[in-house]
Amino acid sequence: MDRLMESIVGFIGKTLESLPMEYQLPLIVTFVIGFPVLMLTITNRLYAQYRVANMAQRMGLTIAEGNPKLNLMNAFPLHNFKMGTGTGGSRLSRLFNETKETKVRLVGAPHGRPTEFVYHRREDTKDRLLVVTTESWFECRLSLQVPVAFPEFEIVRRSPALRVAGVYGIKARPELPLPPQPFGKPDLDRKLVLTTAEPRLGPALACAVGGLTPLEFVHVQGRDDALHWLATEEGSALAIRRMVEAQGVLERIADVLAGPVRRHH
Repeated sequence: MDRLMESIVGFIGKTLESLPMEYQLPLIVTFVIGFPVLMLTITNRLYAQYRVANMAQRMGLTIAEGNPKLNLMNAFPLHNFKMGTGTGGSRLSRLFNETKETKVRLVGAPHGRPTEFVYHRREDTKDRLLVVTTESWFECRLSLQVPVAFPEFEIVRRSPALRVAGVYGIKARPELPLPPQPFGKPDLDRKLVLTTAEPRLGPALACAVGGLTPLEFVHVQGRDDALHWLATEEGSALAIRRMVEAQGVLERIADVLAGPVRRHH
């Protein structure tokens, strides 16, 4: 994708250089307006597997909310381009107060455990006596219910993943006030950090979490009888790209905590 963008920009640059000055400004304006649309179209085609309908099929879930055609790789810029909906009782109030919202919710139990994926971004803009305030909400979460009690825990990468040209990715930070504990396997402890009050949990989970080590973004949280794969706004694109792999890891962790799901025939 990065090489494709470089090729497109390079082609446009060479085209501009070959044109007379009077034609360059209109072309630059066209480029500024059209380039984001072009990139959204390219991303939608290159990453078709991340359209909501395709994600639901890959994860064995059904669409409870959201546009089936929305490509989650484009969700962030599309939300920014979206026009807000006016709020308030009067026409004047609706003119200055608006809400923008993008929400996707997938549900099901593909492997016998209730599973939910939520992508929700919302912004409320309010004008109060010439002071404009904006409140923002963001949630990107895959949750899997576990029918037994277990100690709270959290897993993140020890350091950000190295990406392209020496640039490091985004590292999640633990949210729960828990002490670090080892997995008991050097290869896991070099790449992942486990925090929990239960020192026996690390060795028990070691056989289930190996699939996290190649992932660029990792934030697993176990609490309130559920396992969660969480992402910030900055890390959401990386987390969504690995959502199917993360779902498999959560299922394996659940097997450790509660035992395999019994199928009734």
